[in-house]
Amino acid sequence: MNKRKRGILYGCAIGDGGIYLDKSQAKDTARMIIGHGPKQLEYLEDKSNLIHSVLGGKKPSIYTYKSFNKRVGKTYTNHQMYRNDKYFRQMHRVLYPEGKKVFTEKLLSYLTDYSLALWYMDDGCGTIFYNKKARVKKPGGCMTRISTYCSKEEAKLLREWFTNKYQITPKFDIDNRNDKYSLRFNTKESKVFASIVSPYIFQSMKYKLDHVDKYIPRVQDTLLGEDIVRTIEK
Repeated sequence: MNKRKRGILYGCAIGDGGIYLDKSQAKDTARMIIGHGPKQLEYLEDKSNLIHSVLGGKKPSIYTYKSFNKRVGKTYTNHQMYRNDKYFRQMHRVLYPEGKKVFTEKLLSYLTDYSLALWYMDDGCGTIFYNKKARVKKPGGCMTRISTYCSKEEAKLLREWFTNKYQITPKFDIDNRNDKYSLRFNTKESKVFASIVSPYIFQSMKYKLDHVDKYIPRVQDTLLGEDIVRTIEK
């Protein structure tokens, strides 16, 4: 399998996707399962088409099912796609070397720009910050986040990978409830990040780059000799 196709499959698996071994399946195959809610059904269909373009054969089916959450007492609608393939057994060994999904040097060596875009569409988000002290609401910067929820050691490995591969170095966000780490990029690095992933972002997920597209910093108006903030027409 070539680098591009492999990168797409790993990109689909490291976020909301998973690779599963099932005793009921043939011993030489494994199953990729990806699930999303109703608001991301179009996104799931985009993934299904992408995986079909890589593996060929029968197009992955999307199934709809309902689940009851006892904690909140509500029933939710879910959509799920799955596909069996021999290559997924090899991926399972890379993704779950200790029985659970972990970030390793070997896994990161398989990731491409396309992988990063798929990963971000699953686990990423962005925010624009505004200057609260200003009389007029003005953007003060933006931030890009990938919710990795990984160990400190994995976060350090990811930081090194981003630094070496893309020359952007994330900071860490720590969830004190479980001591899990996520990655955060500042304004300058968010622009670089967006330039890397934007060619691969599905139309249905373009909004995930709005914080970069709509953030325009204060610029010097050479005609008026004063700072201005450009606005974007809606």
